[in-house]
Amino acid sequence: MAREAGRCRPRRAGRSRLPPRLHGRRADGADREPDRRHPDRPCDAAHARRFRRGRVENEDTASAIVRFASGAQGTLCTSRAAWGRKNRLDWEVHGTRGTLLFSQERLNELQLYVNEGPAGRQGFRTILTGPAHAPYGAFCPAPGHQLGFGDLKTIEAASMLRAIAGGPPARPNFTDALAYEAVIHAIDDASRTGQRVTLQTS
Repeated sequence: MAREAGRCRPRRAGRSRLPPRLHGRRADGADREPDRRHPDRPCDAAHARRFRRGRVENEDTASAIVRFASGAQGTLCTSRAAWGRKNRLDWEVHGTRGTLLFSQERLNELQLYVNEGPAGRQGFRTILTGPAHAPYGAFCPAPGHQLGFGDLKTIEAASMLRAIAGGPPARPNFTDALAYEAVIHAIDDASRTGQRVTLQTS
């Protein structure tokens, strides 16, 4: 008998899944299909009959309205039921002079909008990674050839090894992870109570 997927059980997977250091938040979450098969790994229809159905106890979607300690406001959203998305981890930051957009699905691109110049020529421009963006140059001498997910793991491992050897501390660290977990729990509490939750920042 196949084991139930740990991500469907809070006692094994923990509470939701969201991050940074926040001051307050209100949140909501929902199950889109409360009862469904629990595969140990992705499978097609031909293999689906091998997995028993069971109750899903954590959310398929979650969202939170947040206010950072600096006073900036934000919205965090996550979904594991969005058809067509392939690991879409996006960040969108709006400031007084422009906007930055990043999507994990387009790993080597950054979208930049700067609010200056003639209005008819304003718009987002795409910045491709290259040797000017360290540590890209350690992998390739020319821009536009792109780094992959495996290269990111090499960069992370190198950062950790340098920290062990006495170099700059690696980030994120366990202290950061604990802060992320506190935010996740606060979002879950806000979803359950319908009330704003405030975290004390150090």
